[in-house]
Amino acid sequence: MAGPSRIAAIAVVVGAVALIVPPAFREAAEFVDSVPELFAGAFELIPIIGPLLGAIPGVLVALATSPGDLLWVVLLYTGVQLVENVVLVPRIQGRAVDIHPAIIMLLLVISSEVAGLWGVIVAVPLAAVARDVFLYFLHEWSEDPAGPPDDTPPPDESSVDVSGGTAPPPTAQVLW
Repeated sequence: MAGPSRIAAIAVVVGAVALIVPPAFREAAEFVDSVPELFAGAFELIPIIGPLLGAIPGVLVALATSPGDLLWVVLLYTGVQLVENVVLVPRIQGRAVDIHPAIIMLLLVISSEVAGLWGVIVAVPLAAVARDVFLYFLHEWSEDPAGPPDDTPPPDESSVDVSGGTAPPPTAQVLW
């Protein structure tokens, strides 16, 4: 999950530079400005509570340097997490397990209602495993192991009775 973490850390850096440190003090406060983003990026690697822990240093620096911008800093962290969790994570997980992001979001909503936090944690991997097991058994059971006997030739068109009866239904045509 390194991709969303890096993107979230970059978004926090850009937002914090624009919001927290006024232009006149940017050079003097370069280290103070970079510490919250380093924490935010490092804490992104911790599942579930990492983003909340990563926002704490940024909020504290905003309180210490410019309390008037606290609302904007909180909105920045919230917006980054919202975009990451709603857009990026389902796409990246979907590509990793080859499941459409909309299906992943549906799985997460259903699993959170059924099994709470543990359901959210195991929903996507279990869905991928269930899909792979289903496809394996479908492939294994769909083959006809006996097949036609080798000494019997397949029927030709002249031996098939086509007189009478109704025409077969038209086949469905896929439009997408």
